[in-house]
Amino acid sequence: MNLNQILGLRVREARKRLGISQQELGVLLQVEHAQTISQIESGERQVKAWELARLATVLHTSTSELLREESLAEPVVLWREQPENNYQKIETQFLQDSRNYSLVEKLAGFRPKSTLRSAGIPGEKIDYREAAELATEVGKNMNLGRVPATSLTKVLEEDFGVKIFYRENLAGSAASTVGDFGQAILMNSSEAPWRRNYNFAHELFHLLTWEDMPPQRLRKDDALRKKFESLADCFASCLLLPAECVLDAFSAKLEQKKISYADLIEIAREFDVSTEALLWRLVSLRQINADEVRRVRDDSAFRDLDRSTMAGRWTTPENHSDRYVRLCFLCFQKEQLSRAKLAELLGVSLAELRGKVKSLEQPASEAALSIA
Repeated sequence: MNLNQILGLRVREARKRLGISQQELGVLLQVEHAQTISQIESGERQVKAWELARLATVLHTSTSELLREESLAEPVVLWREQPENNYQKIETQFLQDSRNYSLVEKLAGFRPKSTLRSAGIPGEKIDYREAAELATEVGKNMNLGRVPATSLTKVLEEDFGVKIFYRENLAGSAASTVGDFGQAILMNSSEAPWRRNYNFAHELFHLLTWEDMPPQRLRKDDALRKKFESLADCFASCLLLPAECVLDAFSAKLEQKKISYADLIEIAREFDVSTEALLWRLVSLRQINADEVRRVRDDSAFRDLDRSTMAGRWTTPENHSDRYVRLCFLCFQKEQLSRAKLAELLGVSLAELRGKVKSLEQPASEAALSIA
């Protein structure tokens, strides 16, 4: 293909991502004739320098992207446990959702406060001590506080721009990826909230070590993959259960060197993690031994009491996060997205969109003015 054809292809791709017609693009570009866009996209018309700059602006991309010759390789998706069937379709949708999220962020003018930085430790040299130290450092840098699980997803999404999506009955619990859209996590919404918290922390470790240990290597080397999965578990445990905070909570419940099942479960609920994650963290902190964990875990009385505390705390998120939905709706209100494109981004029909839009609109009577 020649340069005009390449440019035409990239313009068409970018226009379709925005969900606008050739006529609508012509209005934005301020060209006199509607067929001009058709001629540009087919490569029949040479684009002037000022038109190229204008195209990049209205299509929310860059001139270098519009002139890019090669097709970008698809990002790698790293699974906790790769599903046996149909995972390619799930991956394709995950990557497309991530690009859509990036698009509405650009349209809304969002810039993350910060970005996730690589751990900077050569992959082969990362051990459990370094994973634990990394967790402590990340907890402080992200200002996750005493109970990190309660703020982790919000901080990842709103402060660091990590794209978060959910899917029911997702085999493998979770997956993560890094691409031109940034970093993204796909989570199994059917699992318990405290289990999801742990999975988010686990996937965060992979995002932080993405450059230090590329996922391509993990997918080819099963032994290396198992090691990194174990390191990610160590990181998650240390991040969500900060040593000092857990020890304080544990010692406050001890009576004559014993702690009741009810108190153990209360601590787990306080930190929003599973009781098993708490028990194994206490082993790593040398407060109990592994045999005692196995005994407690297998005790039906403990399991029954644990389950009795779950019902009121169980939540199941929608496929798209609240933040993503709000950004989509904001872009629609600003007339940056068509109604059809909004429906596509939210994964609903045009008929279903009416109810969705109505639920998101805030009546004027409920609006408030903030006074400094």
